[in-house]
Amino acid sequence: MHTRLASQQAAARSREWVFVTHPNVVVSADVPVPRWPLSARGRERMRLGLAQPWVDAVAAIYCSDEQKAIDGAAILGSAPGLAGDHGGGAG
Repeated sequence: MHTRLASQQAAARSREWVFVTHPNVVVSADVPVPRWPLSARGRERMRLGLAQPWVDAVAAIYCSDEQKAIDGAAILGSAPGLAGDHGGGAG
């Protein structure tokens, strides 16, 4: 059992992290910057990104509480095989 635990711990330490920044946003002087959503083009670019080979290996998604990040994370989280908790951001 100890060997299995050590193997699991090693696998957890060797996980690959992928940082995905948001694409195009809707800029509005009437809306605070953290509340700017993805534009139609930004949403389309995120959907096109779902075809990237690394998406199949995603095990968790973390995002800030900015609207553009939430929008992007929701799209990434809609990839087949991904499901989980959509609550709470990374800050």
